[in-house]
Amino acid sequence: MTAHTVPRASSRATVRHATTGLAVGGLVGLVVGGIGGRLAMLLLRVTSSPLLTGTDTDDGFEIGRFTVGGTLNLAIAGALLGGVAGLVYAVSRGFLPARGRVVAWTAFCGTVGGAAFVHADGVDYLLLRPLWLAVATFTVLPAVGGLAIAAVVERRHARLRMPAVSVIATLRSTRAVRVVALLTFLAVTSLAGRSLVNEASVILQR
Repeated sequence: MTAHTVPRASSRATVRHATTGLAVGGLVGLVVGGIGGRLAMLLLRVTSSPLLTGTDTDDGFEIGRFTVGGTLNLAIAGALLGGVAGLVYAVSRGFLPARGRVVAWTAFCGTVGGAAFVHADGVDYLLLRPLWLAVATFTVLPAVGGLAIAAVVERRHARLRMPAVSVIATLRSTRAVRVVALLTFLAVTSLAGRSLVNEASVILQR
């Protein structure tokens, strides 16, 4: 392999990792966020007061009303969020321990996603019932999405034997970089988890 082919191989590996993450994440986000999100909203509509029909949620969707536009918006939002999550996982997975990689990413998505969706002052958590189901639903959905993304990406990597991105492989070989990356990952997960717990505690005490 010449000096010119190394950058080309690295570029191809980078693109391959990125496109894999985007494609897997987008598809998972479409299914989990779009279809799963719509089913979750339907479930909460059934378990809540019928007077809530037509009320806008925190995300701008109407409770109890099925519209093509609303469903498409939900599906697109899910696909976009999933694509970003898939891209981040595909590129940075090498910094996580191989054995606990999928579990760690699932926990990360569950805590970060839950912290993003669960807010004590949100309309969803003032009107929807039961409250524990609303909190659990919007925490479990991003966790399931993260689990599916990590599992599918790992399976594709194993099947296709995809080479590591050279830049990431170089950084990963440096102990200090690995430690900083892992500590950052744990810190973000911990902070998001703490925020989620605090918000959920306020909500469930009502």
